[in-house]
Amino acid sequence: MIDSVEKSDELTYCAGCGEDVNTYNITREDVIEKRCSYCGLTIESSVSEEAKDTIKENECVMIAEDSELIREMLKDSLIEKKVAKKVVDAVDGYEFISKLTDRFEKRLPVDLIILDIQMPIMSGINAAVAIRAIENGFIRENRRVPILFFSVKQCDETLMKVMKFCSPAQYVNKSTKDSKNQLFDRVSQVIAQLMR
Repeated sequence: MIDSVEKSDELTYCAGCGEDVNTYNITREDVIEKRCSYCGLTIESSVSEEAKDTIKENECVMIAEDSELIREMLKDSLIEKKVAKKVVDAVDGYEFISKLTDRFEKRLPVDLIILDIQMPIMSGINAAVAIRAIENGFIRENRRVPILFFSVKQCDETLMKVMKFCSPAQYVNKSTKDSKNQLFDRVSQVIAQLMR
């Protein structure tokens, strides 16, 4: 339960948005969190740093990304940094939904989903809503797979509503000014928070 919410006037760097943003503070059960006003990511927390940055190695991460370069970079980084043992990828939301449904039918693990928002045939937002419906169909509503939305567009009110509906969900801006390592460091920070 949230004890208080307080707007902050200072700008703080957000790993999700990839830039300095306005923030607000939430106090809950003696834990204080500074969150991004745009995407809602917790930027600072009174939770220990060790607990914040720990990512366990996931059995399977699924990615839907239409850019082959970004898709391969993510796959390589997730495996190299031991975030995932296996990465299943798709070039659009439609192919992704087919592969996800196949994994659910075979009772194979899916620990994390990374979705590009702007893809041909089926967008990441449409795919995310479909994922939650598929999970319900497989009677998985108490085991929702965390979703990380990936986009060059800044998080807006529509995406915030989708993330709330698809919770647990978070957002990373794949900023064009970041190097491969900088981008993956931001992705890692957001994944660590999302998987807690």
